[in-house]
Amino acid sequence: MTGPLPLSDKQLDSIRRATARINIWHGSVRSGKTIASLVRFLLALRRAPATGLVVIVGRSLQTIERNCLDVLADPVLFGDVAAEVHHTRGATTSTILGRVVHLVGASDARAEGRLRGMTAALAYCDEVTLLPPEFFRQLLARLSVPGAMLVGTTNPDSPKHWLKADYLDRAHELDLAQFHFQLADNPSLSEQYVAALAAEFTGLWRRRMILGEWVVAEGAIYDAYDEQQHVVDDLPPMRRYWLGVDYGTANLSPAQPITERPRPVVRDRIGAQIPNPVQEGEDPCVRLSATRTRPTESRRYRPGRLSRPRGWRCRARQSSARRSTRRSRASSWAPTTGASSNGLPVGMPRPSRRSRHW
Repeated sequence: MTGPLPLSDKQLDSIRRATARINIWHGSVRSGKTIASLVRFLLALRRAPATGLVVIVGRSLQTIERNCLDVLADPVLFGDVAAEVHHTRGATTSTILGRVVHLVGASDARAEGRLRGMTAALAYCDEVTLLPPEFFRQLLARLSVPGAMLVGTTNPDSPKHWLKADYLDRAHELDLAQFHFQLADNPSLSEQYVAALAAEFTGLWRRRMILGEWVVAEGAIYDAYDEQQHVVDDLPPMRRYWLGVDYGTANLSPAQPITERPRPVVRDRIGAQIPNPVQEGEDPCVRLSATRTRPTESRRYRPGRLSRPRGWRCRARQSSARRSTRRSRASSWAPTTGASSNGLPVGMPRPSRRSRHW
């Protein structure tokens, strides 16, 4: 295989060492992990057993075409091999290096049924963290041919994600090889693009998308929280403790402790310094509340008096007059002429709506 774009030493090293049953490339965005994994997939496709199926798995058929097949068919990236990739848009199969490859989308847990009865020899997974865990386990169970291999890529997610907790953290117990990539590991990116992309992310998102770390970014209340900086082993002397609990039935109930350190100086509302009220058996809130000055009473809104906006009497009189006019009109009797339409004799006055009782 020839191509104009060279691979970095880290990409070549990951391709050489990806000989396990499960091979996962994970790291920051645009770090070159997809190109390295696709090169390893092509090499494994050449040596794949002829008895098993070859599958490419993704979130949907459109994502497989965009993230995998279009990249493989790019002659700038894969040179002469790009001509060996044949695919029709919307089809569930493709031909790569003369081998039929099945394309399987897994958008939810029900996609696990599409793998039932399959015997696979090689599988490529695009964005493994977006796949349902039931689907991934079923796919591993279908790789039953001797020498079968799974090649996958993903961006980092939560450290409690099933891929991180059940597989990557247990790599020493499984036949699994993992390769971590950062933004600086991609030699094809310009320095201006790397600097611009690194400046666009801050806080926890920077650690995930730029540094490629598995941290909680979605739903984080404090995005600047750093466990290495804000977590200590020994606490200083504390005066009071609070414990906030969020009760849960289906999930665990989280608890958040809050502590208070004694302050040497307490100030009142106007900023004047007062002696430290922290004494044995004394609450500083009581002493502080006694030093607060009473706010100035407003002339318009006095305590204990109902204040009304200016001009309320005139509007009240107008509303009362309108109500009286409507009552007088409703209670008046209007003589009718001509034929009656309400069952009354002609010429007899018609009662108002308020006085009708039928």
